[in-house]
Amino acid sequence: MKLTELNPFIRFAGEFKYSSHGISVKAQDCRLFYILDGKGEIIVKNQHLTLERDTVVFLPSESIYIFRTYGSVKLISLNFDLSYENADMHEIFRPLPCEFNTEPSLCYNAENPLEEYTVYENSSELLHELKSILSEFEEGKIYYREICSGMLKRVLLKLMRNDAIAYNKSKNVIEDVISYISRNYTSELTNSSLASKFGYHEYHLNRLFLKYTGQTIHKYVINKRISEAKRLILGSELSLSEISERVGFNNYSFFSSYFKKDCGVSPLAFRKANTV
Repeated sequence: MKLTELNPFIRFAGEFKYSSHGISVKAQDCRLFYILDGKGEIIVKNQHLTLERDTVVFLPSESIYIFRTYGSVKLISLNFDLSYENADMHEIFRPLPCEFNTEPSLCYNAENPLEEYTVYENSSELLHELKSILSEFEEGKIYYREICSGMLKRVLLKLMRNDAIAYNKSKNVIEDVISYISRNYTSELTNSSLASKFGYHEYHLNRLFLKYTGQTIHKYVINKRISEAKRLILGSELSLSEISERVGFNNYSFFSSYFKKDCGVSPLAFRKANTV
């Protein structure tokens, strides 16, 4: 859905304490969590998102996630649709247990940012608006749903605007990281070392990289090495172990495993299949 079509319909709005060891569930409608106190994490699309005081999380419908707390977490929770299409269905849509999804995240989509999860720390400026939604929803006066819809739309637009601003600021940094990886993929590259070089926390840099490229830093580095390995297998007479070392793998079995996962065949089978 495009932001111009946004007209939220809230099914549930509440403030409560929550404790969970974490099970994989699928949201049937959208979720917005605001952490008031405590600490935990949400795991979505294989990304571990830390939840602390004043953190806001938006999850689109059909999101598969794990919510894990360290002790209990006090939070505000909103369950809603992005439109009034199913406004006749007032009952709360409970999340359904399901198998965890490791599908990679989407690249940033400026046209439809509501299709992807969003996480923001230090979002205390939204607390008053969220409290107002809770109060209006609880009182249930005439037109309360429409008033709550307008307030939630404002909150979501602020989140999406912050996301767009952060994305635009990070583009140059991520392009520099990509350029650095291209020049140094044969060296040992870790999230920690790259984050230190570019002045970011490793979690934050990896999240920006994922949003920009659709891949984690680790996956991008592996793909770069496998791509170069294919070129050397086809264009040189180097042994496979030499190629493994040359593209940055210190362990041939790791190289062979990643290569087979990417190409469907072992490096040796790939060379034989492409040798005239």
